[in-house]
This record gives sequence, structure tokens and C-alpha cells, in this order.
Amino acid sequence: MSNETTEATADELEAARLAAIDEDIAAKLSVDYDGPIIIYDASENHYGASLPGVPLRDLTAAEFAEYPRWLQRSVIALRFYRWS
Repeated sequence: MSNETTEATADELEAARLAAIDEDIAAKLSVDYDGPIIIYDASENHYGASLPGVPLRDLTAAEFAEYPRWLQRSVIALRFYRWS
């Protein structure tokens, strides 16, 4: 297998992984939530890390939906945020 084929395959796998994450986000946002959609767990944020523009607290569906896709992916990748 050539290096170009390997890179294409890796790119395709990454695109598929991101598409699956985006589908999960869309599914979560399609449900009506009374409370927060994302729960912040300060006990998991040992170093006080944060993302630009994302508060260190629970997030509503409306707030989360306003973030660009890359930031939504970043939020759910962190241990101190989780789906409700």
C-alpha cells in the first residue's frame, strides 16, 4: 500500500469519525430539554482548563447549538463536560 493510499484512508477514517460525532450532536440537539444538555463537572477539571467563549458551567441546548461545529466537538471531547 502506498503512502498516498494510507493518507487517503486515514483522511477518510477521520472524516467518518467526525461525521459520526456530528450526527450524535444533531440527534442530541433534536430533543427538547427542560434543563441543560451539557453538564459541567468541576471535579474533573483539575487544572481549571477552559475553551474560548465556553463558560465553566452547565450549558443549555440553545447555547450549545450556537457554537460552531468545531467548538461543539471540542466541548464533548473534554472530560469535564458530559451529555445530560
